[in-house]
Order: sequence, then structure tokens, then C-alpha cells
Amino acid sequence: MSSGGGGGGGGSENGDGVGLSEAQRLKQEGNTAHHSGDYRHAVGCFSRALELHSSAGPTEKRAERAILLSNRSASYCLLGDYGRALDDAEAVLALRPEWAKGYSRKAAALQHLERYPEAIAAFRRGLELEPT
Repeated sequence: MSSGGGGGGGGSENGDGVGLSEAQRLKQEGNTAHHSGDYRHAVGCFSRALELHSSAGPTEKRAERAILLSNRSASYCLLGDYGRALDDAEAVLALRPEWAKGYSRKAAALQHLERYPEAIAAFRRGLELEPT
């Protein structure tokens, strides 16, 4: 599963005056750490980026927070912290209930938690949304 995601931040600032470009830098650093196997560092980067996005505008906030949470869920899963991976996946789905990747993250965490019927249901829902 890919942990990357779209969304640009440019040099805009959120309501606290903190540049969203710093959140984008942290997101990229987290993606790089994840892909190189440094999952703890990735979790830290995604967590800090999420803090910076806490006061971004509603539409941008939902999409970017969902991507960051999805990425962090993948890193938590690879660290073996399946409870936190599931928490993040459920937060993704609260923000973007029609995003198949959120169901994929949820299903992976549930599978590792040996909650197989729920994992199957999550995988199925994701496939309904994105069959290919």
C-alpha cells in the first residue's frame, strides 16, 4: 500500500501564523522516513505536521489531515502498534468516509488485531468504493 498523498501547501499560513509549508516539509520527511524503514521518525513527522494543520481552513484541513493520518496509520502498522494504526484509520474515515485508502488502512490494522470479520468488512467497503 502506498502511504503517499497529494495536496500542496505552498507558502500559505494557517490562523496561528505557522507556515503550512513547514507541515508539507514534515509530510515529505515523514514519507521519506517511512519508505526507508524509519517508521518511528515517520510517525513523529506526521504527528508534528498534524499539529501544524490543526487550524488550517476546513476543506484543506480535512483532506490534508486525512492524508497525514493515513500515512501515520501505515507507519504505526509497520511498527506493530495496531491499536494506534486503527485509531488513525478510523479518524481518516471520519474525515473522508468515501476514501478507499482509509478502509484499506482500517482493514490492515484489524487483520493484525485478528479481528477478521471486521477486517473483511473494511476491505469489502474499500473495494466497493474503488474496485480496481
